[in-house]
Amino acid sequence: QEFSDNQGRLFRMDRVVVDTDRVTVIDFKTGGDRTMQERHSAQIKTYMRLLKDLFPEKTIEGVVAYTDLSEVKKIR
Repeated sequence: QEFSDNQGRLFRMDRVVVDTDRVTVIDFKTGGDRTMQERHSAQIKTYMRLLKDLFPEKTIEGVVAYTDLSEVKKIR
């Protein structure tokens, strides 16, 4: 799904799950490069800000799923 911010920049989120009281954005990452975790967290936080504008009444959660490492990191 593509979303745009107020400046017209496009963002493509891997998965957005909309529930009754919350929205969860999930981004899937491959490879075992742990040096990119800060960048991945920043990317999810940007997505979360965009979703908060679209769903102001819902709690927004973020998740990075490292498929090759079998790890999930929640972003707040």
